[in-house]
Amino acid sequence: MSGVSSVTSSSNYYSSIASGVSLQSAADGAAELAISEAAEAQVNSYDVGSSNVESAVSVLNIEDAALEGITAYNSMASYNQSRVLSQLQDTDYSEAVSEMKKQAVLDTYKLMMQKKQQEDEKEKANIVFQ
Repeated sequence: MSGVSSVTSSSNYYSSIASGVSLQSAADGAAELAISEAAEAQVNSYDVGSSNVESAVSVLNIEDAALEGITAYNSMASYNQSRVLSQLQDTDYSEAVSEMKKQAVLDTYKLMMQKKQQEDEKEKANIVFQ
């Protein structure tokens, strides 16, 4: 009869676990309580694992957004650098052109002065010979 009662108690135990009834004490059966606690610990570990995965996904989303921000910043920085370099080159060219124009005006002025000086010398020479 003890064999029949152990089978009956085992089936009662599994049906009580399956129904969600928790065992409260060792009086409910030491083996049953150990199995119940092990199952509860495993469920809790799954919950913690799930929470860890959700946290990891959140961290990855934050990192992804940060990288997008850095990429956008680098793109803007590169654009601004190109714009500034272009302006500097334009300034250098305009300064060079301005300097060449000044030099051309000075050269023209020198030639005019030399020509005037030569004309004055010729005029003086003509006056002296007359």
